[in-house]
Amino acid sequence: MSGSRLWKALSVIWCDVRNFVRTRVGDGMTTEFWRDSWIVGIDPLIAYVLERLVASLEYVSVAAMTDGNGNWLWHKFEHLLPLNIHLRIAAAGCPMVGFAADAECWKGIVQGNFTVKSAYIIRCGPTVPDDGKLWKTLNKYRGLQRIKIFLWLVCLERVMTNSERVRRHISDNAGCSLCGALIEYVNHLLRWCSQAIGIWTSLIKPDFLHQFLTMNIKEWVYLNITDAARMANHPEDWDLLFGSICWNLWLERNAVVFDNPLDDRGTVLERSRRLQQQYLLASSSAAPSRTWERRNGAAGSSNNDVQRLLAEGWFQANADAGCRLADGSAKCGGVIRSHDGRWVQGVAKFIGICSVLEAELWGAFTILHAAWGLGITRIVIELDCLEAVRMIKLASLPPGSPTILFHLRELLSRPWCVEVFHIDREKNRLAHDLAKLASGPSLCPIYFLYPPVPNYYSEYAITIG
Repeated sequence: MSGSRLWKALSVIWCDVRNFVRTRVGDGMTTEFWRDSWIVGIDPLIAYVLERLVASLEYVSVAAMTDGNGNWLWHKFEHLLPLNIHLRIAAAGCPMVGFAADAECWKGIVQGNFTVKSAYIIRCGPTVPDDGKLWKTLNKYRGLQRIKIFLWLVCLERVMTNSERVRRHISDNAGCSLCGALIEYVNHLLRWCSQAIGIWTSLIKPDFLHQFLTMNIKEWVYLNITDAARMANHPEDWDLLFGSICWNLWLERNAVVFDNPLDDRGTVLERSRRLQQQYLLASSSAAPSRTWERRNGAAGSSNNDVQRLLAEGWFQANADAGCRLADGSAKCGGVIRSHDGRWVQGVAKFIGICSVLEAELWGAFTILHAAWGLGITRIVIELDCLEAVRMIKLASLPPGSPTILFHLRELLSRPWCVEVFHIDREKNRLAHDLAKLASGPSLCPIYFLYPPVPNYYSEYAITIG
């Protein structure tokens, strides 16, 4: 039998290829609800069934489990699947008559396009550890430059501790000069030395202290900069205090090792708190307008196009979303305001379990759906997720587009005027705070006819008129 070398090679590994192909659901007519892989991140639903399927349900399409108008017929299948799968189905978006036909796409990349790189990673695994988030986080660290560089060296384990000095034949003493331990290396200096442990014990939540002291050094630095509420007793500006403590522990150690006492005789914690406060004072005095911009919920957006449309009487919407790292559960929220900043309506919704990008698209859909229900005909919507803005504005959708994007496109095609813009995350804080008010497992949106935040206008620096 004749055929190209490519297809002959593919035929040999077709079972492997098939395992990494999923179905992108549009109208749901040709996708089997139970046996096809159509929800990102999990196996076909038949793998999670709690009891034997009746013959009439075993080979039904996804469309057969909906009412055709974008609503799931939950009574047909919810008793057959566990709650976590319910949440994934809810977040996947319901197909609807009139959407594009179902299509197959590649699992290895979010957009659904096949790439040789993604296939190689699936087949062989990544060739290097994925530390991209860590280095990006360090690059954006808001503390002093010398502390940023020091934390970078800590993550690389290139700090010139006594053990490192011995390795480089600079010294013959690898012990800790502060507590007398036999070997001084980065983990010991910053976490396990008696002086360091005393500081961390007073600042870290007791139930998290063991994990704080034993986790990988890179994860340790990353979580302290990005997730202070998880571990610190007082998380406000913890990233600055954490970096200052690490830096002052290093200075204290150098003062002892090189017999060069510090001019400041305060404790490590006292010096660190002063350094934290000095940085906050300097940053606030250097840019007095930045505090207002950070607190502004986007009513004062610097985008000239947005300002022009608001001046013409358009309404303004902001949306945001987020996912918990622990279980993938997602929430979204948003606010609609008049052109002069007056509150019109807020909304918060528990989405289910999905990716961050899907959650951001749900946020845009939820707030625009609320605006349509209010009879608004001209509205500007601002999102802080650039990838979501790009996907909404694409002329044609990529193969792996989530079903919620079809719902969003259908909403945008209705007879009204909608303009979509990107906004800095700091200017989208109001939508972010509203998203936090959503709670599961109820999937029904919560609507706020009045600001749910005390001192709303002063808290978010909203100006009327």
